[in-house]
Amino acid sequence: MATKVKPKTLVKSKLMEKTANVDFKAYIDGGSRGNPGPAGWGVYIETYNQDIWGYLGVQTNNYAEYSALVQALTYASEQQCENVEIISDSELVVKQIKGEYAVRNENILPLWREAKNLIEKFDSFTIRHVRREFNKRADANANRGMDQETKIPPPEDAEDAEDAPPPTKSESRTPNLIKFIKEYMFGSNLGLPAHAQDEWARNIAKLMIADYKNEKYTISGLLLTYSPFPTFLDYAVVKKEIRTFNIDIVAELRNILENP
Repeated sequence: MATKVKPKTLVKSKLMEKTANVDFKAYIDGGSRGNPGPAGWGVYIETYNQDIWGYLGVQTNNYAEYSALVQALTYASEQQCENVEIISDSELVVKQIKGEYAVRNENILPLWREAKNLIEKFDSFTIRHVRREFNKRADANANRGMDQETKIPPPEDAEDAEDAPPPTKSESRTPNLIKFIKEYMFGSNLGLPAHAQDEWARNIAKLMIADYKNEKYTISGLLLTYSPFPTFLDYAVVKKEIRTFNIDIVAELRNILENP
């Protein structure tokens, strides 16, 4: 006789139950022009009819979404709110905070932990997903954050350039790496004006050089980390996609990084 197996019961945290008498309600959003690229977060606090936003530098969409969440929760904590409700158009963030999806991105984990620690301070907490058209005010604030991107500095005076010391290995490899990034990794469809594309690629190049120098990533890891795959994809799916890169592209990136 077959033994019946009792199905597992999903135990919900009291923090995920529907909040009553909400004293803090906020809509959150984040974005990145290039993914990764110039990023910003935005929050609309409905309770106080207040808008807040900020610039994050070069980051991914997912990083920006989590930054908005942390900013909203921090604000609620500082106001000593007890019953908090957050609304987001990022289904990934909502499901990860609820524990339905795992967090595998190492860059996101610190923000996820910070958010969870802040949530524990409240008597009750809920987070729910809405479509983008119902999150327009937070989206507008996120765009305000992205618009705060630092302007590109003008080129140095020619006379000053003549007296400048010879470039370091990192500096000498940067032009080739910028060209590689724009030509092979992302193409020309970045949704940014030409000058912003150059600045964005320059920032990505600096990050890639530093990460490779510090042995944080392999060549394939760099491509995986800094290529604009949709952030809602599972890590394993993205990892599978990275294998489709032409072997010559991988070899060229290795040559740029190792032989400036």
